Amino acid sequence: MASPKFQDILTGLGKGHFLTISYKKAMKMRKGQPLLWKVVTRTVKTGTQYDNHETVVDDRIQGKRPAENAGLSGVEWVLYPYVLKNAKGEFQYRFDCEGCRILHSHIEDDKGNIVSREDAKNMALKSEFPTYGPDDLKPIVFNISEKYITHIKKVPVEELTPA
Repeated sequence: MASPKFQDILTGLGKGHFLTISYKKAMKMRKGQPLLWKVVTRTVKTGTQYDNHETVVDDRIQGKRPAENAGLSGVEWVLYPYVLKNAKGEFQYRFDCEGCRILHSHIEDDKGNIVSREDAKNMALKSEFPTYGPDDLKPIVFNISEKYITHIKKVPVEELTPA
């Protein structure tokens, strides 16, 4: 079962609630390069349903997205539309990122030293730095594994208590 404190906090907020989360995730590195970490603080929206999202509906009408949802690959819902579980048994949280902002982002090494974006681009895989053209469909929702979340509402995960 997913961490009750995470589930309780998210479901206690209700659908469509904005909150601030921070996460720290290992980057995919080129062969022979030391591990780097992407550290992000951003606003997100909880409990939104992809198929009901205004952008998705509009894009489907315009033919930019498939007429029907192809479903999720490699994950299943535990608590719709908040919590998923992957094949490894790890819990992930679904957040809406459209209309939300990244408040702070940096890359650091294992010792916590900040690494410039340009240096990181030379060390990490290209997929870690996506670029979107004017006709590309940007992500509307994203899943983040529970193990990467460090803060919710600026409170460290270790100090969280159920809502």
